Amino acid sequence: MENLSQLDLAPKEMDQIQSVVNDLVKAQQLLDRSIREEISPNEFLQAASHLKDRYQHFF
Repeated sequence: MENLSQLDLAPKEMDQIQSVVNDLVKAQQLLDRSIREEISPNEFLQAASHLKDRYQHFF
């Protein structure tokens, strides 16, 4: 995220970008846990559905 500080962005835009990055990290962690079978497929699908709903307007 230190590279973002070089961009001319408003604080609100920086917060939005940080939020998306955090969600992507969470999604990757969920996928990793699912692959290692630490969570059930149902738990993974519920979490993925939440992220899909949150970012549906991008698709």
